[in-house]
Amino acid sequence: MRWLTRLRIRWNDRLGTLVAVTTLLLAGLATLATFQSATYGNDALLAQTELTNCWSYYQAKSIKQHLFQLHRDMLALEPSTTETAETLARYEEEIARYRQEKYALMGQAAELERTREEAENRAARFGESLLYLQVGLLLSSLASVGRVPYYWYGALIAGAGGAWMLVGTWM
Repeated sequence: MRWLTRLRIRWNDRLGTLVAVTTLLLAGLATLATFQSATYGNDALLAQTELTNCWSYYQAKSIKQHLFQLHRDMLALEPSTTETAETLARYEEEIARYRQEKYALMGQAAELERTREEAENRAARFGESLLYLQVGLLLSSLASVGRVPYYWYGALIAGAGGAWMLVGTWM
């Protein structure tokens, strides 16, 4: 029984060091998770802004296309001359050009939507890993203050889960 008492004393002496190292590692990982979450959050915001600009540009092209269609339709009601035929042909070219530009903008908008969704998902996963790392930090702090090893075990489990999610999100 004496060896058990000595083992317990040595364990209590080492617990402070183990808790300090665990807290340090968890704090470092939490910092990385915070920066990555903020980075991907900013990327999502930037993609959303570009997406909004893209759809605004699409609307401007659509309005111009409709104006050319309106002018074409009004010109078609007038008596036909060489000049009106040339103008009608030019209007048809412009309408076709705006239609092509709108389709290109739709493809660009779809790509920006995918970029935004991916950035939002990554930011959320980094945020989830941060949550587990913070729980690990809390339990590690409790282990340090209360000198209770069970809190430290919980900190190891929560920290390992947060680290696993952090690495998994990077992959």
